[in-house]
Amino acid sequence: MFDKGILTIIVQLNLLNIFIVSNNKYSQNLDLPMWKTAAMDSVLNASRSWNVGFMKILKDGSTIWITGTYHSIGVINVVLQDLGFKILNDTILHKKNAPPNFRGSCFRAVTETMLWAKKNSKGKTKFNYRQMKLLNGNIQMKNLREYWADI
Repeated sequence: MFDKGILTIIVQLNLLNIFIVSNNKYSQNLDLPMWKTAAMDSVLNASRSWNVGFMKILKDGSTIWITGTYHSIGVINVVLQDLGFKILNDTILHKKNAPPNFRGSCFRAVTETMLWAKKNSKGKTKFNYRQMKLLNGNIQMKNLREYWADI
């Protein structure tokens, strides 16, 4: 799937959008079933399939960030843990200008969840706490990030 020596970033937005940046080359949308219309078995199998692929290329102790909406993040969380990943943190992404729910049938979706997971318990995870704190005005960062989306 990928050369172990050149993988830089994997960002999974949902089961439809996977972005890979490797050696300054960018690719998008791996061929996965659409989660909105797929049966749960298909969603689990798709999530398991791409996570198994990532496990093969991630070094022991390395980490991955995965972002998803309420539609997919629960399945992704379960699959990651089932495969032996350790969930290190979650971050809630709050979209301050999210569009309204026009049907009025449920709450307006203004958040996504980003999971930070470690491949396994081997190796040491790098986390520069002091630098993160300095970037945030010498205050410990929260796991809530607010942003304005380009609509």
